[in-house]
Amino acid sequence: MAGKLSLKSVLVAAYTFGLSQVGAFPAAASVEGVSELGSPYSNLQSRQQSPFIVTGVRDGVTQGQVPVRKDIREMMKNRTEFELFLLALQRFYSLPQSSDLSYYAVSGVHGRPYKAWAAVPNGRGANPNTGYCTHGDLLFLPWHRPYLAIYEQFIWNNAREVVNQFPDSDPRKAAFRTALSGLRIPYWDWASDSSVPAEVGSMKTIEVANPQVAGARQSIANPLYSYKFTDLSELPGAPFNRMPETYRYARIVSGRYESQPTVLNNAMTGIGGSLRNRVYQMLTAQAYKDFNLAGTKVTNHPGQFDDSFEGIHDTIHGTVGGGNIAGHMGQVPYAAFDPIFWLHHTNVDRLFAIWQGINPNSMAFNGFSGSGTFALAPQTAENLDTPLPPFRQSNTAYFSSRSAVRTSTFGYAYPETLASEMGSASPADVMASVNRIYGFRVPAGVLRAAANINRRKRSLDERSTDDNNSQVQSSGRLNDPPAVGALVPVEHKIVDLETENYTEWTANIQVNSGAFNGSFSIHFFLGDSNVTDPALMPTEKSYIGTHSIFANPETANNMLVAGAIPLTSALLNKVVDKQVDSLLPESVVPYLLKNLRAKVTVGARIVDLTSVKDLAIKISAAIVTLPKTIQDAPQWGNFETKVNFIDVPAGKFLPVPATKH
Repeated sequence: MAGKLSLKSVLVAAYTFGLSQVGAFPAAASVEGVSELGSPYSNLQSRQQSPFIVTGVRDGVTQGQVPVRKDIREMMKNRTEFELFLLALQRFYSLPQSSDLSYYAVSGVHGRPYKAWAAVPNGRGANPNTGYCTHGDLLFLPWHRPYLAIYEQFIWNNAREVVNQFPDSDPRKAAFRTALSGLRIPYWDWASDSSVPAEVGSMKTIEVANPQVAGARQSIANPLYSYKFTDLSELPGAPFNRMPETYRYARIVSGRYESQPTVLNNAMTGIGGSLRNRVYQMLTAQAYKDFNLAGTKVTNHPGQFDDSFEGIHDTIHGTVGGGNIAGHMGQVPYAAFDPIFWLHHTNVDRLFAIWQGINPNSMAFNGFSGSGTFALAPQTAENLDTPLPPFRQSNTAYFSSRSAVRTSTFGYAYPETLASEMGSASPADVMASVNRIYGFRVPAGVLRAAANINRRKRSLDERSTDDNNSQVQSSGRLNDPPAVGALVPVEHKIVDLETENYTEWTANIQVNSGAFNGSFSIHFFLGDSNVTDPALMPTEKSYIGTHSIFANPETANNMLVAGAIPLTSALLNKVVDKQVDSLLPESVVPYLLKNLRAKVTVGARIVDLTSVKDLAIKISAAIVTLPKTIQDAPQWGNFETKVNFIDVPAGKFLPVPATKH
């Protein structure tokens, strides 16, 4: 890092801008203001265990308008904005780990080091062996919203100080000041493009402006590649107590840990089609207008595919944090230290916001916490008004799911939700955005385009029906549907001419989250799989998808959780290849009984399916009606079990056709 910052100036600046410190909870107290700019470091240090109010970034917010969080690839197109983000993150990293204002401390809210942050203590009856984060319950999505907002505040605070470092004589200062006004944290839309940008996954160093020397450039350690620890004493678990920085697909070379960017990128690229199919189903299926179904991976999905936003989220953690040596992202206590965590979770929040835009009156739920958090006891009753510690909205109140329901509360929106957040778009408008981003690369989209082409051939009807996806080519992977051109000759075998119905297939998974005292993954294939390295499984031709269970080995996880892997894209490829005649059960069931494979991996180890606690996999099918217009979602029927693939609790280990009752 070029130049030196005084410890006092770093801490005072980070403390003062955007995060208001308040008196000890619950007594009310006045907000500390700019008069504190002159306070000595020792005074600030002594107040670090006082409460903070989460406000979100207010800069750039005007009447009827808030800045949008951008896809990381979109942010990179504006080099000034991207460099400001990198410099802010670098500066954030430089704060001492002992400070509540540091990247280390804010990341530690999620998991390790399992200690109080901002004067929010271990709750009565709560779990001291975990962080504040909520997993496996309905607070998962709402809790992470103010968490991201407080991270965004710290990023903006540090970005402001970076801009102030530019001398007034530097002509670049005005551009950086403009970028600051609307600066928000970016997201990584792995459902649209699952590959890892080089600026995130493989570039160890990166060139940015040097704000302390007019017109100068500098090469810095890329803050998106890894975070470097200065003290590992609070991170006792092996191998993390020996890792000086965060790693992805770690290996040891000449006695030192290193990441494997190519392995990471290949794995993420391989699961891309499956992620897109899962996200599209979650955003379009009518049953998932119920937040009780959409919000958590805990099993409660009768008659539906057993998926959730949390379950999809788990798979990113499991894939990015995979490898023969565990990476930080794959382990709950350490995941938030990896800078890719924040790109990932911002996208999860975006999908949550899109779901809210499509389902504006559906944010209601009732349930109970699972194993609890650092602040909430196990089996705490949960609803819209359950507090979300450690995030305070005032001197006397935490945020709740109700008070955190709108992103504009925290000063941001997403490109797809800005208009609806401001009240000028309908749910159908948001659905149109979903179809434009994801719909042309999922079965419903390509079949809609193929049906339109065949309909025009039959009727000479030249009216446009938004089938730009007819030009999209297949990736060649099983979990991406075939190109529209390949489907046109066989579309009549798949889609009913009169009803425009077709059959969707999914592998529904239920398993005990504590099966292996930590994270593990379930992989699916159509055909044999000879690869024994889990990192290479997504590159196999027979690979369909992976569902990961993101579990904390240091808490008592003993709950049934669920996930789902869509099979329809793979089966469409088999129809095109003339290995399956249609998507009807009489064609698909015999094929799946013969060809479907599953593997469970724990780290680098493949385990026997029959040994996995409470594992049950059912292959289900549903009748789906194609969307009529760009603003429509497919109409999903109920799923019916067609194949009982495995049921460990029942002692049934071989795939058999489901019997009708």
